[in-house]
Amino acid sequence: MAMAMLDSIIERAKAKRARVVLPESDNPNIQAAAQEIVSLGLAEVLLLPSEAVPDTLTQPGLRVVEPSALLDQYAQRYLENRGKGSLATAKRAITKPLYFGAMMVECGDADVMVAGIANPTRRVIQAAQLCIGAQDGVATPSSFFIMSFADRPPLVFADCAVNINPNSDQLSRIAIDTAELEYGRG
Repeated sequence: MAMAMLDSIIERAKAKRARVVLPESDNPNIQAAAQEIVSLGLAEVLLLPSEAVPDTLTQPGLRVVEPSALLDQYAQRYLENRGKGSLATAKRAITKPLYFGAMMVECGDADVMVAGIANPTRRVIQAAQLCIGAQDGVATPSSFFIMSFADRPPLVFADCAVNINPNSDQLSRIAIDTAELEYGRG
């Protein structure tokens, strides 16, 4: 079942050809993953600029986004969504890569953000909550990751880093939300 889940995820990704923003672009593992995503035709990859992103990384389907052209628009939208604060405070928040990446999703310039290799899960979720908000019907934010093995089917680990002591309702909802991944709810 788990291998079928991975195959399903890969096929849906190829069919969607989504725009994936990777805000932690200075990490070599992220750079390698970006190249792999593009070479497999899974998505268009958007990287945020960093001194650590080599010029040789550019290829069709992979581009480095220039934040300065979008900063004012994103800061204004962030401020509108939050309903409080100043434009200067919003601009400071949006200059952080996680927040900028989340605002790319909020403003429709990316379809999804993948992060967490260089930032704790709580920071990734906080940026997403402040910039995008939760999907309708999701009351308890959670996370999951897939462990892939060479000699056995992959395993899905849900909510290993978010909710310290979920109650039974939260735990059941986390399990359902994670299981729905296989069927492509979102």
